[in-house]
Amino acid sequence: MAAHIKRLPPELARKIAAGEVIERPASVVRELMENAVDSGATSIEVNIEAGGIESIRVVDDGAGIPPEDLDVIAQPHATSKIVCEDDLLAVSTLGFRGEALSSIAAVADLEILSSQDGLGARKYFSRPHRQASLESQPGRKGTSVAVFRLFESYPARKRFLKRAATETSLVQQIFIDRALAHNHIEFRLTVDGKPKIFLPRSSMKARVLSAYGCEEPESFFHEAQGKNIEFAYTLVFGNPEIHRPDRRHIQCFVNGRRVQDFSLQKSLEIAYSGFLPGGIYPFAFVFLQLDPAKIDFNIHPAKKEVRFRDTAALQSALIKCVKEALTRSCSAPIAKPARLDDSSFPNGADTDRREMDFDFGKGQGKASNGGSFYPSQSWSPRAQAGEKIDIEGFRALADFRAVAESRPSLNPASAEDEPFRLIGQTLGVFIIVERNDEVLLIDQHAAHERILFDALESRPIRRQELLVPYVFEPESQADGDFLKERSQELSLAGFDFQETEGGSWSLISHPEGLKAKLAHVVREILELRDSGQGMRRALNALTACRSAIKEGELLDNVSAQELARQALALPDQHCPHGRPILVRLGRDELYRRCLRLID
Repeated sequence: MAAHIKRLPPELARKIAAGEVIERPASVVRELMENAVDSGATSIEVNIEAGGIESIRVVDDGAGIPPEDLDVIAQPHATSKIVCEDDLLAVSTLGFRGEALSSIAAVADLEILSSQDGLGARKYFSRPHRQASLESQPGRKGTSVAVFRLFESYPARKRFLKRAATETSLVQQIFIDRALAHNHIEFRLTVDGKPKIFLPRSSMKARVLSAYGCEEPESFFHEAQGKNIEFAYTLVFGNPEIHRPDRRHIQCFVNGRRVQDFSLQKSLEIAYSGFLPGGIYPFAFVFLQLDPAKIDFNIHPAKKEVRFRDTAALQSALIKCVKEALTRSCSAPIAKPARLDDSSFPNGADTDRREMDFDFGKGQGKASNGGSFYPSQSWSPRAQAGEKIDIEGFRALADFRAVAESRPSLNPASAEDEPFRLIGQTLGVFIIVERNDEVLLIDQHAAHERILFDALESRPIRRQELLVPYVFEPESQADGDFLKERSQELSLAGFDFQETEGGSWSLISHPEGLKAKLAHVVREILELRDSGQGMRRALNALTACRSAIKEGELLDNVSAQELARQALALPDQHCPHGRPILVRLGRDELYRRCLRLID
């Protein structure tokens, strides 16, 4: 037989409700820091003991709490930040529900000391299941909130806490998240009596770099600001060479609060699509300020989620802003890539050392004496063994020469001033050259792809009409609509489509020199529909990639020299998809790796 329905005792109901807001010490720190920021503080201190399980204290120099409000401060849904239902439509503070202090008081000892004028303070103290007390005592302007013995009266929840070191790491992450967007406030974190993190008032870029312990020069990072009709933004981002194999450093903040929103995160990834290849992710932090009426944080008790009134418009505007900032700051290759120091990351994760620590981009140093080129007598093992070289490889290079010779000179003086010696080809991928005190590994496909892409961008597209048009059926009505709506842009890039009877479509021409199965080309074009990329650039990148020489194609010395010469003279030494076209190994680097003495 089913049990009878009955009302829960008030204390049990409060503990259940508290569990939705206060999950662990980091939750307490989150709520108290948000209240401190809302108070108008210019300095906030956080002190924790034993991972926050024994004690948490957050001290600010904000406006303070009126003495008469301390009587009701820890009651459920007591708040000064909203008054009526309409206020929920335009919340401008981090906290607003009035649940935090009530939830904390239900599961821990709570002490609040606050003063508005610095002349005298009142102290509030409560314990679960006991009557709260109030008393007057001296105190400075601002508020100090202390939480002791978290979950001591709630053993079922305390058993699920981690060891103190783990809880400390989670507190550090929350501390960083709440401090990043408020660079006008000074933040300090003390752990077990020892200073752990200090973030002084600074620029947004300096705040991000200080918080994440980046040791590389500030010149590798940039800060951009702007606004449009949708939002104002501040963007802190790294050069493309500063990347990670995960999305840990793609972070989005809305109105001072970090949000876990896939659409915003994806927007930043799309904005980097022309600078980074797939599978690696940028260092990018975006801080957005939106009209509070256009967003809703009143979804999750811990405010972990957000809803936007017009997500698509926000995404589109954000992609455009980030791409413009990247184009302004990262149009030229950087002399040396950076690697982030994970040892001080707040989440305590192990460093992923798979990132390459070679130089990318154009070399430095004086030219050596001698002629322009020094062809090597050696070549790849397959060529030395007398293996027949694939004729298609030579055809690809012939097309490369024809296209390259038709474009304006890239930078011939640079190539002449820095002669190099051709060593050979290895792994079917890299052309090896020696210049000054460096060995350069040139990715033949990426280099050729960039040369072709620059040619396509700098002159009208030459078409190749198909004797037999390629006929296909779009998979959806949206694909057909895309071909109709973007027909002019497609044609400017050399792709002419024609609708036939019965809903079929025909590809009747494509850019000259394109080498790929037409079915694959059409599929890639249709995939651009939702990519958010500029259509002309994306199509030219597709054409260049499909027309470039491929991995495994063997080249004769003359062709390899010409390809290397033009690759080294490129103003942007990245392929259109963001991969570097060469890796640089300096003499000192090679000597260190071989444990040789360096002169």
